[in-house]
Amino acid sequence: VPARVAAALIATEDTRFYSHSGLDARGALRGALSLSRGGALGGATIDAQLSKLLYTHGAAGVKPATKQVVLAVKLDNAYTKRQILSMYFDAAYFGHGAYGLVSASKAYFGAAPDRLTWAQATMIAGLVNAPTAYDPTELFKLARERQRHVLDRMVATGAFTKAQANQVFDARLNPATPFSG
Repeated sequence: VPARVAAALIATEDTRFYSHSGLDARGALRGALSLSRGGALGGATIDAQLSKLLYTHGAAGVKPATKQVVLAVKLDNAYTKRQILSMYFDAAYFGHGAYGLVSASKAYFGAAPDRLTWAQATMIAGLVNAPTAYDPTELFKLARERQRHVLDRMVATGAFTKAQANQVFDARLNPATPFSG
């Protein structure tokens, strides 16, 4: 898993990825509070997102979420964090018909994942949250807003300074297919 894409995904989706065992108690509590207020469940770890992709086929709700958490802990016990990230990046949908990081990197930027720039890596990492909603080939403005969110999370977690994040945001994306919208 290329370090750039992994760092961007972890900062955005699961900042405590390396310190939990598949279940992030703070994230789960935050998700439960959101659900009780009529919002989305949220708070899922990368491990839980992987279990959702592999075992519950994207099902939502309390019962599937519970199963996903149990499976996430089992995944965390059976595999290294590096293996979990690799499996996640192989299974995730990145929009525009691209399943897996290799496919997404080629589709959006005509490059292998380990050749992505920081600008490209942060764009790709932002897609997994809602790939259709942030498809840069159709909705470039929304994709850029999501990329900014990824960069802001990287600043919040100490991966970048604000100046570095701004420099990445201003960098050329060099898409393989023109981005529009």
